[in-house]
Amino acid sequence: MMRVFRSLLLLCSLFPLVAGAELLSEKTHAALSEVHRLLAAQDYDQALAKLRRLEPRVRGRKHEEAQLWLAYGHVQARRGDDQAAIESLKRSLQADALPADVTAKTRYLLARLQANVGQFQDARQTWERWYQGKPEVDADALRFAAGVYAALGEHAQAAAMLRKVLARSDPPSEPDYRQLLSVYLAAEDTASALELLQTLVRLFPERAEYWQRLSSLYRQNGDEDRGLATLLLAYRLGVLAGPADLRLLVDYLRYRELPEKAANLLQAALESGRIRADAENWRWLAETWRQAHEWRRAVLAYREALALNASPELAVEMAQLLAEQGEWSAVVEILNTDTSPNGEALLLLGRAHYERGDPAAALRCFRAARSFGPSRRQADQWLTYLAAD
Repeated sequence: MMRVFRSLLLLCSLFPLVAGAELLSEKTHAALSEVHRLLAAQDYDQALAKLRRLEPRVRGRKHEEAQLWLAYGHVQARRGDDQAAIESLKRSLQADALPADVTAKTRYLLARLQANVGQFQDARQTWERWYQGKPEVDADALRFAAGVYAALGEHAQAAAMLRKVLARSDPPSEPDYRQLLSVYLAAEDTASALELLQTLVRLFPERAEYWQRLSSLYRQNGDEDRGLATLLLAYRLGVLAGPADLRLLVDYLRYRELPEKAANLLQAALESGRIRADAENWRWLAETWRQAHEWRRAVLAYREALALNASPELAVEMAQLLAEQGEWSAVVEILNTDTSPNGEALLLLGRAHYERGDPAAALRCFRAARSFGPSRRQADQWLTYLAAD
């Protein structure tokens, strides 16, 4: 997460050669000027070599040592050696010889580096020392602090920083809202998260994830009705438009024991082309109508599915539904078209022949079903029954 702070280091213009330059010797000033040139050219190795040669010449002169270690810190940070940069900046600050404005900028840079390497407690202490007494700081500094507090699990402080950012922004930034939401969720502050999500769906109604998260949070909070109403509204607004969104909504309606509403929604989506009218989706519709006890409409959906994919599994599902309604002739019609019947289909077909008064055809089906291991026991029971009849 904190690697994003690298961009701040690359853009930072702080360098020790202007403020306090009158306190440097001519040679030190010239050496640091050359380091500055090498840094601008991204020749970090030569810059470090130059600083190492300068180091013994400034020892014991606290103003020059402070500038030296500050220069070290910048070069090391630019070349990606964060830990070395942290130690150098600490030594620069410990000298207590930098001008006040440079001290403040250095402390802020140090906090960023500490966060960058996961030293969040140190980053917090450094930042708070920098922040103390400042009436106004920019939004980026507040966002940074929020990230540090959140990493430490101090969610109340993180949220306070982000609320300050949002209060100052016109209009507020969506990423700031998202970061605040993540803080509320991490803190399990459901009430605040719900309030914020209501704001997000109003400001960014095209974002499906906010509607889904709001619905989920309502349900987690025990408000199933508002959770469902949120999803339905998002669907009607066209925000939940994809197949996965529709499945989420249909499955939730079925879970809430509203299969008829789910089936009507799914039927309309199939007929309007919102989802692909393939065999699997027609089968899904058939199952949903079946749950709603609308067996005739379920049969129609199964027929659409079978027209697209004449699989034995689909044929058996449809035949089972017809058998439940006593539609034995229709069962025979469906299963007789199956060119590779399995044991389950043969058992069902045998039962249909028996119910239609054709025991000879039933016997043939049950004998054939014996060749399928899972069906043998039930087939033998039918054969015993027919022999005794």
